[in-house]
Amino acid sequence: MIWVAFFWCIISIGAPVTARVLDNRISPRIGKWHDPIVEISPWIHGLVWPYLAVIGGVVLGFDAGLYGHSTSGWIVGFIACAVGLTAAAFVLRKRSLDDHILLAPIDAIHEEPRWALYRSAAYLWVTDPIFGVGLGVLMAFMEWLLFYAPWEVKPSTRSSAQLLRILFSGIIFLITRNFWLTAGTQIGLLVLARTVGQVEHKNISGHDA
Repeated sequence: MIWVAFFWCIISIGAPVTARVLDNRISPRIGKWHDPIVEISPWIHGLVWPYLAVIGGVVLGFDAGLYGHSTSGWIVGFIACAVGLTAAAFVLRKRSLDDHILLAPIDAIHEEPRWALYRSAAYLWVTDPIFGVGLGVLMAFMEWLLFYAPWEVKPSTRSSAQLLRILFSGIIFLITRNFWLTAGTQIGLLVLARTVGQVEHKNISGHDA
């Protein structure tokens, strides 16, 4: 299963680049179907590979943080996530509007399962939780690097923010070992970023007026 998990991770890491190459070649041929395909492709990438890996027994749902949590674990994890979001709120208020206004909360729903796949696969290769999460984060970084760096001289705000969220996700999961709390915190982070951005935008508009 170790090599099968490695195979799934390679497919997932390379999927965005493959999709971009295919898009450049076949987009003129598919006409009106192009936009709908582009809309659903992140969901296919983010949900199909992790789902098939868990259902097929390639990775363990326990390692992905899907089950096996005690009541005390939920409580401690919830507190840790609340502290993390509080710290994130402080950081977001110190950053400029353009750094976070483009983030979409829905991104976490199709990104977090994919990052969980990398972490759970890593646990098959290393037994130490810190190294396992670190290796999972590294694979997510590789995906980011392959998708953005070769085509962008200066990564966009959205892609740079995604890089920070990959690290944030790894830290939260290392503390909680809970997929649901990690995903919920990611959604909360993006909602918070959008809310702070809107408040700052209103304040700026009000001062300009």
